Amino acid sequence: MKHITILVPDGQNNLSSIVGAYKILTRAYAHWKEKGNREIFKIELAGISKK
Repeated sequence: MKHITILVPDGQNNLSSIVGAYKILTRAYAHWKEKGNREIFKIELAGISKK
């Protein structure tokens, strides 16, 4: 299984670009699985902030 990690930088950033990429990937993956295909990747967010 492949792992896709979206890096979230510390400090001020454009959250809409991070959330947008996450939503696109999760929707595409949900569509892939609905078609009866097996799991091929896992999507994660990663950053250094504790919030």
